[in-house]
Amino acid sequence: FALLGIHNQGSTIDLIGEGFPLSSGTPAGWNVNDAFDVNDDSWKSIQQGLAVITAPAYLGYDFGTKKTKVPMPAYTPGPDPQVTSDRYAPPAPIKKHVRTIKLKQGDDPLSRASQVRVEASNDGVNWIRVDVVNLMNVPDLVTYGIKSSSEYEMWRLVPLMFNGISANLSWEVIQLQMLED
Repeated sequence: FALLGIHNQGSTIDLIGEGFPLSSGTPAGWNVNDAFDVNDDSWKSIQQGLAVITAPAYLGYDFGTKKTKVPMPAYTPGPDPQVTSDRYAPPAPIKKHVRTIKLKQGDDPLSRASQVRVEASNDGVNWIRVDVVNLMNVPDLVTYGIKSSSEYEMWRLVPLMFNGISANLSWEVIQLQMLED
């Protein structure tokens, strides 16, 4: 049996970076990017109450396409005279094998989901159910393992059970991390 060395272990670093967030909608005054940084600002779904699970609300990430730095002409002002552009034509998607999520939901217990479906897609239209995860009803950053699947360009969480149905509240996420291990 092979021993797992550092070269063949999954990454324990958050994969979020070069792509962009996906959401079912964000109300005015909130920003979907806040769910993917380490500050205490949060994202809320535009859906409220029962609509969180029937519409449904979702939060995820598209890892984007492979980029390369392209030198700009010498006269271009600014600190970095390079821009990024797609490395390949047609663009080559970045696919990740997410095996772990870290999720921190809102402080109000009624703004939390208690169960989510983890979905993945390569086209943003056809979503594949990867796993169903029961979430702890705590305001802490909690780590959850995902069933082994495959590499996909886009990943998202869709609430199946939501605590704030009777209070007509939005789903609130303070932090979402996606990891390969």
